[in-house]
Amino acid sequence: MSNSQFISNPYIIGRPIREKDKFYGRREIFYFIENQLKQNSQVILLQGQRRIGKTSVLEQVSNFVDLDNFVFIQLSLQDKNFINIGGLFEVLAIDIKDYITITLEIEENSISCNNNSEEQDILNWFEKIFLPEVYGTLGGKNVVLMLDEFDSLDNIDQDTEKKFYTYLNQIVKRDKKLFLLPVIGKPVEDLSQHFQNSFRQVASEKIGLLKTADAEKLITNPTEKLKYQDEAIKKILKLSANHPYFTQVLCFALFNNAIARDIWEVTFQDVESIVEKAISNCQLGLVSLRDSLPIYEKVVFFAVAKSQDIDGLTEQLGILENYGVSVTDAFKKALKNLEEWDFLEKQSSSSLQDFYQLKVEFVRRWLIENDFLKILGEAIRKLEIADIEANALYEEVGKIGESDINSKIEKYKEIINKNTNHFRAKFELAKLYHDTRIFDLAIELYENIDKLYQKVDRFREYENIDQFLPLKVENNLREARWQYISVLLAETDNLESLKSAEQQLKEIFKLEQNNKEVITKLGEVNRKIRYLTGNPFTIGKPVEPEDFVGRGDIINNTFNQIQQNSNCLFDGSSGIGKSSLLRYLVEPASWDIRKYNIDINDYYVLEIDCESIENLSVTSFWQEVLRELDEKTADDTKLNDNLQKVLAQETITQVEIESLLKLISDEKPLVLLMDNYHALFKQKNNYSSDEASKLLRQLKSINYRRHIKCSMVMTSSEKIEKLLQELKEDTSICEYIVSFSLEPFNNNEMRELWERMPEQWRDRKELYGQAKYLTGGYPGLFQIFCYYLWSLCRENIDQQTWNKRYEELYDRFYEQAKLMLNEIWKSLTQAEQGMLLLVILSDLEGRVKNVRKYDLSGIRESLREKDHVLNSLKIRKIITKTGTDINHKDIYDLTSFAFKKWVINEIIIKGVDQDVTQREKIFLFVKQKDVSMVRKLFDELWKSKDTIIKRLLSPLPPIDININHRTENIQSKN
Repeated sequence: MSNSQFISNPYIIGRPIREKDKFYGRREIFYFIENQLKQNSQVILLQGQRRIGKTSVLEQVSNFVDLDNFVFIQLSLQDKNFINIGGLFEVLAIDIKDYITITLEIEENSISCNNNSEEQDILNWFEKIFLPEVYGTLGGKNVVLMLDEFDSLDNIDQDTEKKFYTYLNQIVKRDKKLFLLPVIGKPVEDLSQHFQNSFRQVASEKIGLLKTADAEKLITNPTEKLKYQDEAIKKILKLSANHPYFTQVLCFALFNNAIARDIWEVTFQDVESIVEKAISNCQLGLVSLRDSLPIYEKVVFFAVAKSQDIDGLTEQLGILENYGVSVTDAFKKALKNLEEWDFLEKQSSSSLQDFYQLKVEFVRRWLIENDFLKILGEAIRKLEIADIEANALYEEVGKIGESDINSKIEKYKEIINKNTNHFRAKFELAKLYHDTRIFDLAIELYENIDKLYQKVDRFREYENIDQFLPLKVENNLREARWQYISVLLAETDNLESLKSAEQQLKEIFKLEQNNKEVITKLGEVNRKIRYLTGNPFTIGKPVEPEDFVGRGDIINNTFNQIQQNSNCLFDGSSGIGKSSLLRYLVEPASWDIRKYNIDINDYYVLEIDCESIENLSVTSFWQEVLRELDEKTADDTKLNDNLQKVLAQETITQVEIESLLKLISDEKPLVLLMDNYHALFKQKNNYSSDEASKLLRQLKSINYRRHIKCSMVMTSSEKIEKLLQELKEDTSICEYIVSFSLEPFNNNEMRELWERMPEQWRDRKELYGQAKYLTGGYPGLFQIFCYYLWSLCRENIDQQTWNKRYEELYDRFYEQAKLMLNEIWKSLTQAEQGMLLLVILSDLEGRVKNVRKYDLSGIRESLREKDHVLNSLKIRKIITKTGTDINHKDIYDLTSFAFKKWVINEIIIKGVDQDVTQREKIFLFVKQKDVSMVRKLFDELWKSKDTIIKRLLSPLPPIDININHRTENIQSKN
């Protein structure tokens, strides 16, 4: 670890801006609010797209609107999905009371609680008792309820929604001291008719992009240390278009880059170099922005992103026709909406035809470079549900008898007439035309559908692919393993017995990875083996904090987020070091106050393994957290008593946990270190998708509660976007999370770990080179190889014996690494797996005897066409550039030879009938004309598997150990 001084990043992402001195611009918004209030406008509507800074504006209203006779109370309507408005107003009353006592810090003893159960009684109490008591507590001042996420009520029961809006309007008309400031993240036109009827005539203002002068202040004012060249500022604003969130994201990444390089002047080239890292940091915010768009607007947004260098609106929308989409007037209306909502801007060209561009270039970069075709395909598919009448007609088809073909044909035609992009109806109608021998109409429909297949569907992931789980061990075998383990562990000082017990435990662990007993036993055995061998390398478990190396930038970012009471998530495959990172962070010695200016004694730091929580539920999760807190708060009797009361509940509610966390964070901020965060998304036993969504929304709510000081540091084996997709949950549920991908070790980090080799072997470049070549810098793989190599280097043997043992070492390493290599493969997307197979096939061409030459130019061209997949693999260091071909095109290979061997062995040269689906992922990229040729190539490679294994997958070359020199070293030490 470096001893450089810790520097806090002053740019804020992942939470609203609450500090007045860190907020820039928006003075026109505050003037509008103040002016409307002076004119006694009782309802003032604010609207802005996601991530534009709406919540931050509400946080600042009391700072910039100077009206002594008004009190501003900030509330959020998110997750208030009550079945009746009585319950909704009751919860609003609780939130208002909490805001007065907690945020405004005003003592109140005169505000009563609701004792009614009937809906009308609750409403009468709220208006006639509760509100007058609030005015009395606030000295008779007017009250402005700032209602964040007001449009989230658009998702509740329509009758409840209508009643809520109607009653709210009635209260405002009768009560001249009550003012409303609702904030919405969708255009009014996209909200329910009930909303539009209730708020059509109110004063409204749009929260849009910052003025250029304010955006420049947002860049330069937060830091005096970092200096920006003028061209760098222009580049940032060109990328962000003065969007406050994306401006902060870019500056956040630039500041981290400056820390890493210790260069404190930002150039134009620096801005360009950090774009990919900035995109990685705000993936969930970008996804949330994208998913906030209605269906037609989303498809048009993608079309413009893909075609914004094409002159002419007709041509820009015409690109959708290449994907089988019929462009209707709805798309043209969507285009105008996007322009009005600041997502697009119109441009003029020399051809006199207007065309459109994305307003924020940073967003366009993300769209194009991140699995664009797959996401576009999903958006196009949803065009099918855009027309309610067409959907209802489609449901009616199922009621028509099988023999009444003519009625079915007419019904499908009616559906397509209402929604020309109902692809399922087109497909079913094409089959009926085919069956009734109306071939011309069938062909026309099939051709249209085929466009979608060729351009989009081939990139969709199969639902059941890659779900081949290992067979479960039968009960009698499992019992036999445990009995054998007991015998082996009785010989506590026998190294071979301990290693045998370790192997048996690993076999059980493969099938029962959440078994606490297995995990505990493995840890005990590993410690005993380490004690006997003295081996400084770690396999089979996270490394101990004192053995942790590298990850300096990651640790800096983590402590920076903790200081800001913000959050961060680290994702990566098995063996990348996620659990080791959290184990390091929970160790008090890691919190170097001199380096990071942060003291662990000022925080409650908890470590939670989400995968190990038995019978996972919302309540069991919080029980696990509270049990950890129980030990931390044992000395505080009052706090611990409150904790015990909540812990004793059969069901822990959101109100109870938030109230308790508020009490706790009044004493100290809370830091939750959550390993295996992905487990919270997985349905299991009684843990349903609804339960998962409920827990995830509670975590988000806690993050946004200003009176709760809680940072969450999480690790996940899977990308959050993929987990949300599987859960079928809105991306906004995790938009507060700042994500970082853990990469393989760089050369400096590998060197730091390599320094633990016996002294006389550290400078052997060929050995270090082979460790790097085999593992590709994956920490887990590097530890395994060095673990076995260290033991071998300690033996005093001759050259012949060394060569034999070195071959055995390679085999032991590979066998030990198989499970990890399989997990790395499974962590890749379908597209990434297909791309790796392409890279390997391209490398094998011409190197295998008896395999005739195939023309792979077509699939090489396919490889180069999928830049976003290649970039993803390059960024995560799974592949690396090894040179260029005669056409000056880049050539790639897998960074880890061990991973390459695993893919060849387990995917490419397996039996013809084995794992066919795995191999055929390559067809995601291969043009239809090349499919037959690739299948034949797989067959021939399988027939030549012995040659491949012997020539291309052979053990490492022997090492000259200079036996005399080495023996002298050992003797001199003795």
